[in-house]
Order: sequence, then C-alpha cells, then structure tokens
Amino acid sequence: MSNFRSSLLLATSVAALMSSSASAQVIIDNGTIQLGINPAGNLVVGSIGLTFLDTTAASGEVLAPGCACEGWGVADLSTGAFAEAGQSFGFSNIVSSTVTASGTGTDAASTGSAATSVTNIADGALSLRLTHDFAPSAATANLYQVDVMIENTGAGDVGNLVYRRAMDWDVPPTEFIEFVTIGGWPATNLIGSSDDGFVTGNPNEPLTTLSPDAVLNGNFTDSGPTDHGAVFDFGFGTLGVDEVRDFQIFYGAAASEADAFLALGAVGAEVFSLGQPSTPEGDTLGTPQTFIFGFAGVGGTPIPPGGGGGGGGFGATTPLNFGTQLATLVVDHHLYRSAQRLDRLSLGASAATVSSQGRASDFRPAGFDGLVLSLTGSYFDGDFDTTTNNVGLDYDSHYLGLSIEREVDITGGPFSRGLYGFAIGYEDVSASRKDNLGSIDVEGLSFAFYGGVADPKGFFVDGAAFFTDLDYEQTRIGIAQTFRSNPKGDSYGTKLRAGYNFALPAHSAVANHTLAAYAEWTYTNTEINDFTETNAGLTTAGFSDTSNEVGVGVRYAFDGLGAQRNLFGVIDLAVLTDLSGDDFNVAQTTAGGAAIVSVVDGDDSATLRSSVEIGFADASGWSGAARLGGRASSDRSEFELGLRVSRRF
Repeated sequence: MSNFRSSLLLATSVAALMSSSASAQVIIDNGTIQLGINPAGNLVVGSIGLTFLDTTAASGEVLAPGCACEGWGVADLSTGAFAEAGQSFGFSNIVSSTVTASGTGTDAASTGSAATSVTNIADGALSLRLTHDFAPSAATANLYQVDVMIENTGAGDVGNLVYRRAMDWDVPPTEFIEFVTIGGWPATNLIGSSDDGFVTGNPNEPLTTLSPDAVLNGNFTDSGPTDHGAVFDFGFGTLGVDEVRDFQIFYGAAASEADAFLALGAVGAEVFSLGQPSTPEGDTLGTPQTFIFGFAGVGGTPIPPGGGGGGGGFGATTPLNFGTQLATLVVDHHLYRSAQRLDRLSLGASAATVSSQGRASDFRPAGFDGLVLSLTGSYFDGDFDTTTNNVGLDYDSHYLGLSIEREVDITGGPFSRGLYGFAIGYEDVSASRKDNLGSIDVEGLSFAFYGGVADPKGFFVDGAAFFTDLDYEQTRIGIAQTFRSNPKGDSYGTKLRAGYNFALPAHSAVANHTLAAYAEWTYTNTEINDFTETNAGLTTAGFSDTSNEVGVGVRYAFDGLGAQRNLFGVIDLAVLTDLSGDDFNVAQTTAGGAAIVSVVDGDDSATLRSSVEIGFADASGWSGAARLGGRASSDRSEFELGLRVSRRF
C-alpha cells in the first residue's frame, strides 16, 4: 500500500475516532432490557452495554465487564476494503457517525427508549451508509430489535458485501466463565461463526474458535464454560449503486433458557447465540438469566412463535393437540371394537346362528350359561396432518379388548332381540411428530357398558357409556434441550345409534341379508391434568375438550353364507362430523414465569368411516371374525386390521 494511501487511512481513522468521541452516546431501555449505544451503533457506554433490568442476579450487565468487546465491521471481500466500529478493537475507515435517542426510558441512566445510529464509511472505492435503528421489540419485552440498513453510496457496485457482528459474553454472576450456544446453520447469508468474541471487526480476518468444544461455522450447544462469546459473518453478495440491504439484529435477556427461546420465537429469529452463566443450572436451565443475540432476514429458518410449537427448532410450546387427538382415537377404537357385536343383532338369523348354545358335552363353567366371552385384537396405522397450530403425527397402535355379554330374546313390541355387555380394553399408541422433533405415546385403559335392541326387519337402537384412563409420555427435542413430560387425563361419554333394517329380496347364496340406514351421536369429554416438562420446560395448565360427533350411515349385513351356512358379514359406511370441533386455548407458563397461550386447532370437517367384517359361527359355540376398517378426513387417515374370537357358554 502507498504511503499516501496509508496516510489517508490513518487520517480517516483519527477523524472517525474524534467524531465518535465528540458525538453523544445514548443509553436506552424498555423497562426490561437496557442498551448503551455509541454513535457508530456499537454497544457499551461506560458500565452499560446489554443489561437485563429484571434479573434476580446481583448484576444483569453482560458486555461491560472486562473489555468493551462488542462491535461490527463491513467489507467488500472482492477488494478487501472494509470499515469497523468497536470500543475494544477500534474504528477504521469511518467518515462520520451520529446517534440520536428518542422516547423515554424507565431507568435513571437512560436517555430514551429508542435510538438511531447513522454511520458513513469510506475505504477506496467502498462507500457505504450504515443505519442501526434500535427500538423495543413489538413482540416481546425481552428483546430490542435493531433494523440494519446498508446502503451503497459509492459510484460502483460492491462486489461481495459482508457484515460482521461480534460480542464477548461475560454472563453474571459468573463473568468470564460462561456457556455459549450458537444456532441457525444453515442460513443463506450466514457464512461464518465462532465463539471468538474478541475478534476484530474486519471481515477480511478469518475466524477461529476459543473453546475446544466450540464449532467453527456450525451449530453447537453449551460450549465451555470459559471466557468466550459469539461472532457472525453474513454475506450478501453484490450490492449495486444506491441499493440497500437490510436485516435485523436482536439483543436481550430472559430469566431462563426456555424464556429466551420464547422471545426468539416471538420475533422469528433465524440465527442466534445464547450466553449462560456457569451456575449449577446455567447450562441446563439457563438460570438465573440467559442472554440473547439473534438475527433475522438472513435466509435462515425462523423459530416459530412460541419457540417452535408446531414445527420450529426449539419447540418451546408443547404441541397440545395430542391431548385430544390421541384420546379421541383410543376412545373410538375401544367403543367400536367392544360394541361391534351390536351390528349382529340386526341379522336375520336367530340367536343360535349368532353363536350357538353349544353341545351338552362342551365345557361350560357354572354360572356361565348364556354368556358370550370375546377377545378382540386390532392393529391401527394412521396420521394426523399438520395444521396452523397442531403438530402432525404419524402413529400406530395395538388394541386388545375383552368383553362379556348376554343376548336375550324379546317378545312383543317392535324389537325381537337384545344384547347387553361390558368390555375392558387396553391400547398402546406410539406417535412420532412429523417435524421429527419428538414423540408422543399414550396408554389407554378403557371400560364400556353397551347394549341394544333390534328387529332384523325393523328398527334398532343401541348405545354405550364409556370411560378411558389416559397416560401419556411425551418427548420434545429442542435446539439446546430435550424436554419430557408425563401428562395424565381421562375421557368419558356416551354413544347412541338408531336406524331401520330394510329386508332385501331372498337370495340363494345367503340365508338372510338386510340393508340398514342409521344416525348416530357420540359425546366425548376429554380432560388433561396439569403437567410440567423436565429441563425447565413449560408448565401446562389442565385443559379439556368436548366432542359432539354426529353422523349418518348405511350398513349391509348377511348370514348363512357358505356350504355350511355359517358365514356372516357386515359392511358399514358412514359420514361423520364434530359439531364441537372448534379451536380452543390452553394456558402455559415458562420456567421464568412468562405466561403464554397456545391454540389447539379443532376439526369440524367431514370424516368418512368404513369397515368390512367377515366371520363364522360354529355349532360348537365358537365364532370368529376378521375386520378391515378405516377413517379419512381432511386432516386424518387411519387403517385397521382386526380379529375377534368369541365363545358362547
């Protein structure tokens, strides 16, 4: 470089330093977060850089201890021209810089609640105007948002624009020995990151790591504890004359790691770093305070509102649709499997064909005369689609049920036969989240009393009352933690169905066959108790949901098929909808005490339910049936394969 060029650079730097010293520094706060801002937009003014005013620790200041190591740099990597601004590494190639505060802060040291810094830089052909507009986030009190605008004020294009922002975390109460997390890779504009918070602001200088367990240019969690920080390089490519490139920076703090991710999710941050103390629960829970450094508008995947409830990285909000959706399928499986014999009341044969009284030589325990014991097993495979607020689930389940019932003949009136019984069933459902961020399993123990009356050539009425005990096990994978919980709940309700059997013309292949039309109603109330996740996850208040599913269907039934006339079958098709399928809210609280409201999407779309059952009834008293079934709606599908074995005594 020529002596003239060196002298020019030196003069520019000295002028920038004099300008920065002469210009006013400002301190702003929103009542929760306080920032000390220099004219060039870099932080740390005296003892204030980034302060958590609501901390329970002795100090909430994270940047001022030790060196004032926070600042930025910008460069055109195609030429090497650059500028930088930081109290520790200095000011280079800055022509002018001013900062102006506005609004009213809450702390005595503050001069406002917002501020705007405008900096002009020049290095050879590189001429830029950088604006850093600091304002309280509208989405959360735990963050300040900085709108960064880089304008090309030069005469030619910037060939390869890079912006660097660096800070040294000194997290109280264990300043100079903290845990650091970096996340957000991959992102389109993110080209470099490390834990070296002491690095120069010049993007031409390569990055290195400080801690052995930190990752250069990649994500890492809880590196340390040691004295380190975070630095990010963002590449924006070519910037034409008079063009502007903008993105957002976030500075803030929260009482816990979960609250920090909640704040990041509220603003849709894409890239971030967390600074946490080396207290006993600093790396796991982020207490007593977790500091936040984030970016948006850099081509990454935003952390969704709530920290990732539906499909985001952290998943601070627990997906709560499992509480009702999995409960509904457990109830449905037990209710319909235990009461499916009610369909057989409408067959044209006598009770002896349904399952014979058995031979005199058969084993019949005392007191069992006339009773039918049945064992039912089913396998289900299905899924719930992802909706606005519900996480998608892929599931399979295994159901095993045992029932005891008695069939009776009725004389007089519109009905000729009846049946009543009791069933107990156990189901194990294994569900995985479609966003690959965890699993939700449930064990259900169900009880049902059921009964009905029918005339094979006339009306039929049947119903059931049920109760199900629900035991959930949930795992939710976050960016920095895995959260587990064991919610418990129950469901109860009733089902009623009424219809008419139309006798069909005789057919030589079967002894009897009918076509029925019916309407049904199922009321279900599901209640989920309070539960709290491990690792300082969310506490969810107990909630409940009510379903009123109504539908109409048709059913074709036959018996007396085959050479021995002992085969029967039922084909059923119904269309259902939930009249109470509305969205509802659930209250949750973070480990730091922040209250949030999670929405669970209801479903009132039409559901198509179908099943085919083929079985036999032997003169020995044994009977059996195989079943294929399924359900399909706009956000759910399911397939079933089931078997049933019965013995009449």
